[in-house]
Amino acid sequence: MKFRSIILAAACSALTFVSIGCQGPDLMKAPQTASNDPIAGAYPEIVMLDGMERSLVKGAPNVKRPPDSSTLSIIVPIRSITDGPVRFKWQVVFFDSDGHQLTDNPVWHEEILQPTAMRNIEARAMSDKAVKWNLTIAAK
Repeated sequence: MKFRSIILAAACSALTFVSIGCQGPDLMKAPQTASNDPIAGAYPEIVMLDGMERSLVKGAPNVKRPPDSSTLSIIVPIRSITDGPVRFKWQVVFFDSDGHQLTDNPVWHEEILQPTAMRNIEARAMSDKAVKWNLTIAAK
């Protein structure tokens, strides 16, 4: 009788452990998929990081393909709206029609813009396949 109770207790314990263990996370679930980018295809051409929009304003970009060459060039006027000098850095990256980056190792250019001064940021693509561009301005 005592042997039977030990076997019955062991069986109940085993069933309890199995039932508790089976209630864990389902290991057969599919992995989570990536979320869709809400601004895909509408990413702004000019991006200001690190709060630079409080120190600089931009004018209308002049984007053209000169007749003497087939490479894309841009000129973006920016102006300081602060009472002191603004230290910043900028880079321009060019893309082809499929969105592939054409600029290898984009260079950051460092600038200091005096109060209320204006400056043109100018860049030219090195490839005639460039059709899109992105200017990033960040604090130095």
